[in-house]
Amino acid sequence: MEVRILSPAKNSMENALEKIKFKTKEEKPCQVVFSVQVPCEVVDKKENEVTEEIRKVAQLPGFRAGKAPTELVRKNYSDRVKSRTMDQILNEVVSGILKEKLLHPIVTPMINQLNFKEDRSLTFELIVERNPNFKVKNYTGIPVEKTVKKASPQDIEKELNLLRERSSQLAPSSAEKAEKKHYVVVDYVGSVQGVPVPDLKAENQLIHLENPHTVQGFAEGILGASRGEMREAPVQFPKEYPRKDLAGKTIVFQITLREIKEMSLPNLDDDLAKDVGFQSLEELKGKVEETIQKWLDHQSQSEMEKKILDQILKENPIPLPESLVSLQLESLVNQTLEKEKERGEDPPPAAEEIEKRKKSLRERLKPQAEESVRLAYLIQGIALQEKLQATEEEFNQETEKIVAANADKTEQVQKLVRENHSKILNQITEAKVVRFLMDRAKIKEVIACQR
Repeated sequence: MEVRILSPAKNSMENALEKIKFKTKEEKPCQVVFSVQVPCEVVDKKENEVTEEIRKVAQLPGFRAGKAPTELVRKNYSDRVKSRTMDQILNEVVSGILKEKLLHPIVTPMINQLNFKEDRSLTFELIVERNPNFKVKNYTGIPVEKTVKKASPQDIEKELNLLRERSSQLAPSSAEKAEKKHYVVVDYVGSVQGVPVPDLKAENQLIHLENPHTVQGFAEGILGASRGEMREAPVQFPKEYPRKDLAGKTIVFQITLREIKEMSLPNLDDDLAKDVGFQSLEELKGKVEETIQKWLDHQSQSEMEKKILDQILKENPIPLPESLVSLQLESLVNQTLEKEKERGEDPPPAAEEIEKRKKSLRERLKPQAEESVRLAYLIQGIALQEKLQATEEEFNQETEKIVAANADKTEQVQKLVRENHSKILNQITEAKVVRFLMDRAKIKEVIACQR
């Protein structure tokens, strides 16, 4: 049997605690297990107190509220008396043990093997999970290579071509027949066994023949057609098609090709530059190069920071509380499942299949969860050792920046910032620690080969 402890009790039980026996049964870096025995006189005393509390408000036939005999109250409210007695004893005993042993649990302590014996004594195991006790070592003077990357002509050309594609427009094609690369304008009507389906009819419908379509065969039926040509294309609708009246059936489409179009890329010149807000092509190229270079510099910085943090992780294999690893692991599993859902990779609907997928993800992602929790501890450890914890003044400065960047949503942003006070403080602390590590690392710059 496993029971969660309620919040610590406000009333003291110091005299009774002197009679309670407890000893350390097992001790690990992040967990302590106590064996606890509560004698019958402590249980009886607490039960009498609880019975009296209930008697004061109890309403029983033939008695005014609070005037019923104690034994009658005990008999009629036996379940409530027992439950409240147990809760209060556990709360007070656990609070006393934590206080005496100077323990600060990171999650709610757990009660295991709860046993109410015939002699009315109570025994149980108390499981307390705590932060590891450690001192971070070897975190300054870490040798690390910084790969210096320069924006290459090929990088700039690639980005400019992407800009041309984003600025392209549909224009009539000179092609005589429809090809896969084309956009076509068509009229169509679908029928089943010669009977037209009313809502499978459209005019001047624009279709990109290269895009995947819901039903296979429709776009294929247009390929090679000329303007004005009418074709019949039998299309087999899949059995799992959402519309039951069409699922699994063969629909014959009569398709008339009206126009053939293709994307027209603009020339890479001053006109294009002006269309996107620059005075000349040279100015546009300069801005593109600057943007690429900023991204490459950020990438190099991130890679270097990761190398330093990876080395600190290697030097400090500290123990971890299993509960925090489990919480982080479940977060990673849920994030992965959400991303799969967004990409259209939904887990199978059957519950057992979903659980199999989660089990597989837990096995794969556990090392990542452990690394994340360990790194969080090490960053906080360095912050403590070097007195780098974020201050309220720094929090206020960061808040001002966030609000200024979202001037049109000031109230919502301020509310969000207040709700995420601890998270923002942690982010500021982490940034300060990373800067501290970078400033004290032995950095060697290496020029990357031009691509």
